[in-house]
Amino acid sequence: MDLCFQVQLTDFYPLARNYVCFSLLYTNLIKNRMEKKSFFENISEIGENLMLYIETNVSLYKLIALEKAVKALTVVVSNTFIILFLVLSLIFFSAAAALYFGRILESTELGLLIVAGGYFLLGIVFYVFKKQIFSRLIIKFLINIFVKDDEDEKHNGLAK
Repeated sequence: MDLCFQVQLTDFYPLARNYVCFSLLYTNLIKNRMEKKSFFENISEIGENLMLYIETNVSLYKLIALEKAVKALTVVVSNTFIILFLVLSLIFFSAAAALYFGRILESTELGLLIVAGGYFLLGIVFYVFKKQIFSRLIIKFLINIFVKDDEDEKHNGLAK
């Protein structure tokens, strides 16, 4: 029983996991036949082994869900900090550009209006193409978090 539990926590490939657990159930059945146990005792032990198998599968999928949630949270937090620093640098670059245009035009207000107008036009472009821009980015982002990690784990697991 312990071997089945350890295999399920370390091996993320369902076919191999099922093979190991069912082979353990089968060897337990053969051992019970050699010990001359009754049919009902064998059925009872198979039921207990099956319940253990189901509980182990549930705990495995809980661990997999926890791992994916931690990966997603890590990506979201790290990207939040990156975006925060990029926004702060954009603010300072915008202020510098506004002051530069203000010196050229000899009016700080005109420099600020030029930078604000540039952001306004950029906002309009993002609004018009929001579905094409953001939906693809979000889909790719989620695929990279959830699906690509599974493919990498399967590929790395087969290479071992």
